Amino acid sequence: MDLETHAQLKQLSEERGESIIDTIRAAAHELQKKRFLEQSARELERLRQDPVAWADYIAEGESTYVADGID
Repeated sequence: MDLETHAQLKQLSEERGESIIDTIRAAAHELQKKRFLEQSARELERLRQDPVAWADYIAEGESTYVADGID
């Protein structure tokens, strides 16, 4: 690990009141979430490019819709 990265991790962990390893774990978790969301967005965009598949996707969502009472 380079000194600059170590210093950043040390500062972040101190600000969060946790160990450096816990800060690294949290960062890894956030990176996983970001990658998941990016992948989901790419897949939805590919789906939108196919009008038939997109219509099927929308129809399926509408067929499983359950009102939650919140307007």
